[in-house]
Amino acid sequence: MRRNDRGAITLFTLIAGLFFIAFLTSILLIGAVKRQAQLEATKQTESIYSQNNTNEIYDSYFGGDVVPIYTFAQLLEMCSGHEIVINEESGKYFTFSSDAIYILRNDLEGTSNGVLSLPPVAFTNNGRLEGNGKTIKIRDTSKTEETYYYYNNSNNYAFPLTKEGYSYLGLQIHYDGVNNAGNGHSNSPQHRTANVAGWVDISGNGNDAKITGITTPNWKTDCLETNKVESIETPFTLNSTYTIEVVITPLAMFNYNTIWDNTSNANIDELWIYSNSTLGLRASSGTNISYGTKKLTLQKTAMLTAVLDIENAIGKLYINGERVENNTSANLVNTSGGLLSFNGKNSGNTKGKNNYYNIKVYNRALTDDEIEQNYKVNKQRINWSV
Repeated sequence: MRRNDRGAITLFTLIAGLFFIAFLTSILLIGAVKRQAQLEATKQTESIYSQNNTNEIYDSYFGGDVVPIYTFAQLLEMCSGHEIVINEESGKYFTFSSDAIYILRNDLEGTSNGVLSLPPVAFTNNGRLEGNGKTIKIRDTSKTEETYYYYNNSNNYAFPLTKEGYSYLGLQIHYDGVNNAGNGHSNSPQHRTANVAGWVDISGNGNDAKITGITTPNWKTDCLETNKVESIETPFTLNSTYTIEVVITPLAMFNYNTIWDNTSNANIDELWIYSNSTLGLRASSGTNISYGTKKLTLQKTAMLTAVLDIENAIGKLYINGERVENNTSANLVNTSGGLLSFNGKNSGNTKGKNNYYNIKVYNRALTDDEIEQNYKVNKQRINWSV
């Protein structure tokens, strides 16, 4: 090899080495800068948290106005547009605007005549309520009995809940067999009518059911067991929009295992099981919401929900929180006007053989989200046989 060739190779090697050293140095410098920035951000976050300044955290993350809520009175001002002084924030004024972020700083408790609806704008992408893990407990003074409902993070504060976690708005009847210690919260003398076996309504409306056809109801630990002789008679009249929800385990499949019907007409507002395990759900005579297509499994627990939305002329069936039937028909507006009964009361129907764990009746059409919420709670509370 010639001497000038060796010199060129040496020069190239030296230049390449210098470039490599420069590259490594730049990488180390960039890493150091990033580490310093991360350290500064960590120190700033630690400082914010050490001062327990949740408002500053939300403000730095979301931007815009952040309004802390310490009291029930402040909660009622959400989205009002008012300028309000908050003493807990050193007397600072806050604008309760429709696009503010509201942060619950305490668990709250108050009263309302009926359901207090938190402003819908609080749940949109503009103004919204950040519950911060807190609970809002409200006494409903419209009820005949002391009754509370709740907003909490189990459903992101979207709609009011019972203490168990079920959807509350429009709840007219609630019969609960869970942990009933052998009486389902209900049978005599707890029933409001002396010497009448029944199931006490815990919705706060006093709509107790009478259990007829048997002297001593067959209460299990978490349910009422029926055997083709019992009727669960309610005072609820079927003459408008409703949602009926029941958690049952069918103990036999036969024609016809009645789940619910009414005292007025054997062919209106009824749900039953055929011998082949399929369901029949009828709103009016000749108008079926479901007919022989959806099945239950013998001795397997299921939550059945029927929605009759008269205003929109639509009937729906849900099994375990999932919509499985959807029927639109003008005939769906026809309701029986009779009293709702479970397990069969009308003389034209056959009584059922089932375990009843939980029964709820609403005077409105529940949404898919509400039905899913109820299913989630039932799965948590009930010994679900599979």
